[in-house]
Amino acid sequence: MRKIYGDIGTLNGKSLLPGQGLNMANSLYRWDKLNDDNSAWVKTDNTQSGYTNEGTVSVWGGTKTDSITGINVAYGTIENKGSSAKVVVDHGFGIAGTDDSILKNNEGKIYVTGKYDPSGQNTIANTSLNANKSLVATRGAAETAPTGKNYGIVGISTNNATENTTYGGYRYGNNKVNIEK
Repeated sequence: MRKIYGDIGTLNGKSLLPGQGLNMANSLYRWDKLNDDNSAWVKTDNTQSGYTNEGTVSVWGGTKTDSITGINVAYGTIENKGSSAKVVVDHGFGIAGTDDSILKNNEGKIYVTGKYDPSGQNTIANTSLNANKSLVATRGAAETAPTGKNYGIVGISTNNATENTTYGGYRYGNNKVNIEK
C-alpha cells in the first residue's frame, strides 16, 4: 500500500494542474489490441479505467473559496477499498466523478476537514507530515475552524453536453453518476 500526499493548492509552476490530486479522464475509445493490424476501434467502458485506492491519499492546499479534489475521474470508476484505504483533504472534495462514473467506498474512510491543519491531517493520514517542516512551511499557521464547502463524495453530471456526431455519439457517457457503498 502506498501513501500519496502533498500540497496541490498551487504547485508553483510544476507540470500538474493545481487543485487536483489523482485525476483521470477516460478517452472513451481505444484500439482493442495494441500493435495489431486487425485491431478494432472500440468504446472503453467506465469500469475499465479509474483508481482503486487501498492506501492513503492525503492532499492539502485548498482554501475557503478554492477547493481541491483528492481523487477525480471522468467516465471511470473510483473504489476506496478496504479498511486501510483513506482519502484525506483539507478543503473541497474527497472523491469526485463525472459523466457516468462509478464511485465506491468499500470499507474505506473519507475525511474532508474543511481546514488546513497539518497536525490534525497527519494524525488522520499518518503521513509523517509534521516531521517534514518544509512541507508545512508553505501554507502558514493551521486553521482552527472549518470553512468553505466540503464533501466526502460528489457526483457531477454533464448538463446538456453537445455531442459531435463525427465521434459516433455517447462520448460523454450518461448524464449521471453512480455512488455505491
